[in-house]
Amino acid sequence: MLRKKYGMTVLEYERIKRTQNGCCAVCLDLLVEGKAHVDHSHVTNKVRGILCPNCNQGLGNFRDDPQRLIQAIKYLLSFIDVDGIGLLNEQIDKTG
Repeated sequence: MLRKKYGMTVLEYERIKRTQNGCCAVCLDLLVEGKAHVDHSHVTNKVRGILCPNCNQGLGNFRDDPQRLIQAIKYLLSFIDVDGIGLLNEQIDKTG
């Protein structure tokens, strides 16, 4: 299946996984055998790495678009206070 779908062997898959220390290339959580996903460019079909299901789906939901991801990061960061914990005072005031 790896060869047909991504043009790679099981040995190449295992090498990438070893390079990533058995962790998801995005969140660094330990990869669960049988649930890991080969991440690849949908334009070139080139393999980029191995991801956990959540990160694979997340990138897909953002359509592999770095600008969308940057905007999402900016959005999330806009709710962090100066100490890096909790929501901005304005958000807290709005909710209760």
